[in-house]
Amino acid sequence: VTQSIFLSFRGTVEARFVYVFVLGILFSGTKDLLRSQIITADAKLKSRGLWEIYSGLVLLVSLLFRAHNLPVLCCGILIQTLMARFIWKKLHYDAAQTTIMHYWFGQAFFYFQTCAQMEKKLLCVMLPADHRCAHIQKESQGNSNNIGTVDISVGFVGLEGYIETLAISLTALSTYAGPLLWACHLVCYLSSERER
Repeated sequence: VTQSIFLSFRGTVEARFVYVFVLGILFSGTKDLLRSQIITADAKLKSRGLWEIYSGLVLLVSLLFRAHNLPVLCCGILIQTLMARFIWKKLHYDAAQTTIMHYWFGQAFFYFQTCAQMEKKLLCVMLPADHRCAHIQKESQGNSNNIGTVDISVGFVGLEGYIETLAISLTALSTYAGPLLWACHLVCYLSSERER
């Protein structure tokens, strides 16, 4: 009984539930995508499958991000929605222009850090003798040119021990979430535009 309470307190059980939901969403999207390619040539089914896969990745990334980075994810999704509705469709951008913009935004969101993080780092610069600075600097998102700043704690979300392949995959997904989500959005957007 004590072990189950301890696991729930750490969030392991809850994270595993989210993993199950993500796998279900990814499976459903992959099934629709494969069915549209193999059984029927239905463009709507293909588009729906791609958007389901994208939604599953967004849910997984939201599980892996630290709480202070969730507004970054929400802003990214909001920018994607606004750009798709009011810029790319209204100005009739072609695939090359849309791809360049997706690439640029993906790179921008790779390096983007929240204002709260910058304030904490500024506090550390202003108070270098403060022993809390080392702890504060460990909380960075991990997206810089320095490999020492990669946040490896996301590789253990929902795990009780170290599983090498899963830890590396989750860490890479969290680190490259910005470019990955923008690339997935590009595929979904271009697929839905081709359908129309």
